[in-house]
Amino acid sequence: MRKSYYLFFRNAFLLLLLFFFSPGCQEERTPVCARSEKDPPLSFSLAVPQTDRPLTRSVLTDPEIETKKTSVTLAAYLEGRLYASQYYSSGFSSMPLSLEKGYRYNIYALVNMGDQRSRLPSSEDALDTLTYRIPAYSGTDESVDHRGIPMAGKLEVLTVGTGSAGVQIVPVQRLLAKVETSFQCDWPGAVIHSAKVWNMNATLVPFGVSAVRSASDILPFQEIHVATSGSESTLRATFYVPENRQGTVEGITDSRDKSPDRNHEVAAAAAKLTYVEVSVHTGRGERAGDITYRSYLGANSTSDFNLERGYRYVWSLFYHADRTQDSDWKREGTMFHLRVNADRTTAYVGEKVRLTATLVPTGGAETDVSTSAFWEKQSGGSAALSIDSEGWVSATAAGYAVFQASYTVSGCVAVADSPRITFLAPSTPGWDDDWDDAGQVVL
Repeated sequence: MRKSYYLFFRNAFLLLLLFFFSPGCQEERTPVCARSEKDPPLSFSLAVPQTDRPLTRSVLTDPEIETKKTSVTLAAYLEGRLYASQYYSSGFSSMPLSLEKGYRYNIYALVNMGDQRSRLPSSEDALDTLTYRIPAYSGTDESVDHRGIPMAGKLEVLTVGTGSAGVQIVPVQRLLAKVETSFQCDWPGAVIHSAKVWNMNATLVPFGVSAVRSASDILPFQEIHVATSGSESTLRATFYVPENRQGTVEGITDSRDKSPDRNHEVAAAAAKLTYVEVSVHTGRGERAGDITYRSYLGANSTSDFNLERGYRYVWSLFYHADRTQDSDWKREGTMFHLRVNADRTTAYVGEKVRLTATLVPTGGAETDVSTSAFWEKQSGGSAALSIDSEGWVSATAAGYAVFQASYTVSGCVAVADSPRITFLAPSTPGWDDDWDDAGQVVL
């Protein structure tokens, strides 16, 4: 009898040890447990801000440069730690990433920067120190014209649960600003030679603030030469310039004082400030000569020196024949993307699912455009599903589909896809298959 008690307690103790130290699922561990083969990976795509096409002349000549994608690195952080990452060189409309169900993740995207997996920090808090250096604007396989404009974005707090399906949309933003220059000189014999952008920032911080810190951060200038026969007096040019946020200089109220020659604070920081320069040959005779015009980039024409990602900056300068001038400088937040959400992704036939479309401009307030967007079903979806003009989805039979919303603003069209919407056949009244005739659960 004593031996039987001994064996019983010994075996019970061993079972307890096995339970606590087993590599199986435990609530406090991350990841919780190995993925089940029944849990398919989620798919992700990108929402890229839509803008108009480049103007007459641009250093980056690809007409699709603003939306071009050649590579994506996705990273999922769980409870502040890197959980999973994946690199993609194609298939950007549906990028699979395996995530454990029942948890909340932050998803980060790095676009057109090559494979960044080895550089991802293990701690989410360190992402604001992650940097990317632009190798060049043209001429190499890693240059901006070949890879596309660097972009980054975050999908906050994605909860993965049973029934998660469809494509999850990660909104991204270009890490460069768009600078448009329009210059006209009506002086007799005036000829514009070139336009340049100087002190461009080479070191970007995708999830933080980017700024030139030292001379090693500066890229060679972008230059647009004007090939003329000696009569060119108008220049319209577009530059894509990396973010460079250098702050403000209080007290400058006259645009003429936004110059190193007229303000000592500007002079002290001049080596780090991004500016546009236009060179003009002014005419013939005694008053002939070469003149250079400069404009330091920022949110206004006076005190601000912050060149921010995702914005469009417009500088226009008009010199009249009588030597008077008109000048205009403005910053516009016209870059935007469309985001489509669903109130649920699974429903029964006879119910409805509401899709909403939200216009998200850079630096501006979000706008619900659900009732004014154009909705359509993507190819490959079930014929039983349909959507009305206000974004309500219904079905006449079981099936699934992905829907697309498009919205036009300022002459540009933004497009975004919904998650996959699945409709199930209605449940049959009576006992479920998991219960026997006596009303007891079948194990």
